[in-house]
Amino acid sequence: MGKKLLVYYNSDDDASIELDNCLLFRTSFYKSKQKKYEFAFPGWSVDFINYFPDKTFYTINDTTKPSVAYFGYIDDEKKGLKALVKSIVRPTKKTYEDIAKAIRGGACRNLQRSNKVKTNFIIRNGFWAAGIEDKAAARKEYATNMFQSLYAIATRGGGNFSYRFYEILSCGRIPIFINTDAVLPYDTMIDWKKHVVWVEQDELNKIDKKLLSFHNSRSNADLIALAEI
Repeated sequence: MGKKLLVYYNSDDDASIELDNCLLFRTSFYKSKQKKYEFAFPGWSVDFINYFPDKTFYTINDTTKPSVAYFGYIDDEKKGLKALVKSIVRPTKKTYEDIAKAIRGGACRNLQRSNKVKTNFIIRNGFWAAGIEDKAAARKEYATNMFQSLYAIATRGGGNFSYRFYEILSCGRIPIFINTDAVLPYDTMIDWKKHVVWVEQDELNKIDKKLLSFHNSRSNADLIALAEI
């Protein structure tokens, strides 16, 4: 027909997709390999305002010391001697999920070491609140954790994109975005670095400094305006 085909691909899969005469909107791919017909679109999730219709948690009273939320699971830094020996003698190939857990773990640990940052972290033992039967209650706890801080950590999961990034925005909070060669929606029109704390993957040891630089360069009114829904 001589018309472009619109293709939407919501998946963790980051494999190259070769199509002619199309516009491809996808979640998981890489900026360094982005084709001219590839564009990012959001990983859709529930709008968290549904959990708190009265906006009880939206008031930010103190922005003098940046507060950071994280709710989920991370890598196990202290694996013990037996696990260490096993990893050396019989190493296993790291998956993208292993890499993602290590990134989240590094971000959390580096922020916790700073006495200039208030951390509000709830660490779980596995994906999707593993071990907790009431998933609805766990989901509300996740939302509550996010509402109680001005900032929240967002980075890749099994795919090279983050549902949490969009959940943070839906909460009216500011993402601390750890970039893993990702593509964000409308990045040719939106200067995302003005709206998020932008941290490259190899800058995790500077994440507290990046956050403080972003935070201290803006007035309280600017920060609240940036976070407001």
